[in-house]
Amino acid sequence: GEDGVLGALELLDKTEPRCRFDENDLKLSSLIAAHAAKVIQLARAREVRLQESRLAAIGQMLSGVLHDFKTPMTIASGYAQLLPHTTSDELRADYSGQIIKQFEVMDSMAREVLAFARGDSTLLVRKVYLHSFFKELEQHLTKEFEGKGIELVMRTPYVGLAFFDEGKMRRVIHNLATNASRAMPEGGTFTVTCTRPDPGRLELSFSDTGGGIPAEMEGRLFQLFATSGHEEGTGLGLAIVKKIVNDHNGKITHSSEPGRGTSFTITLPMDHPDLAEDDAETLRP
Repeated sequence: GEDGVLGALELLDKTEPRCRFDENDLKLSSLIAAHAAKVIQLARAREVRLQESRLAAIGQMLSGVLHDFKTPMTIASGYAQLLPHTTSDELRADYSGQIIKQFEVMDSMAREVLAFARGDSTLLVRKVYLHSFFKELEQHLTKEFEGKGIELVMRTPYVGLAFFDEGKMRRVIHNLATNASRAMPEGGTFTVTCTRPDPGRLELSFSDTGGGIPAEMEGRLFQLFATSGHEEGTGLGLAIVKKIVNDHNGKITHSSEPGRGTSFTITLPMDHPDLAEDDAETLRP
C-alpha cells in the first residue's frame, strides 16, 4: 500500500514437479495481491470515515443537548428563586418537585448522548395520558413565558391516550416555544392545540403571533445550524424537532405569514398495538 505493507499473500507450492508455480502464477498472484491491497485500503478508509462521521454526529448531538439544557436550567432556576420567598409547605414541596423534575430531564438528555455514542439511539415510546402531560406542560410554559408578555393558550379538545417518547416530545415543544418567544420580543400569544382528526392520527399544533419566518430561512428551516437574526440562536432547535418527529414516524409542517405569525403542526401515528378501542374516547381528569 501507499503507507507501507498491508499484509502478505502466501502461496504454498506442491511437491510434484509438474505442479510447481511458474512465472504466470507469480504475475497472477501479484495481480490478486494488488487488488486485495486496494480493497483493504478502501475498507480502512471507509471505517475511518464512519468513525469521523460518528464523532461529528455525537458533537452535533451534544451541541443540541447543551442547547436544550437552557430550558430545564431556566425553569429549575426560577423555582429555586421562589423557594426562599414562600412559607407554604405545599408550595415548597411543589417547587422542589419541579426542580427535581428538571434535573431528571437533563439527566435523560445526557444519557441520550451516551446511548448514541454506544450506537443505541432508540425511542422510549410508551402510553401517555395527555391530560397529565398538558397540565405539566402548561406549568412549564407559563414559567418560561413569565415576564415576556406572552399569553399561553391551551386548546386541547382531545386529552385521551397517546403513544410517544414523553421526554423527547417535551423537548420538541420547548424548542418550538423558545423559537416562538424569540419571534415575539414585544409579547404576543402562543397557542397549543391537540386534536385527533381520525382514529389513526394525533395532531399537535403550535402557533405564535410573531413576525413570521424570514424569507432567507425558507427551504432550510430544519437544517442543522440554520439561523437568522438571533444572537442566542444555534440553529439546532428545529433540526432537533424534525429528527424527533421523524423518529416517531410522524410528520411536521409549517405555515407562516409575515407580521401575522407562524404555526407548526405535528402529526403522530396512533396505531399502537396497545391502544384499545376504549382508549379512543376522550378521557378527562
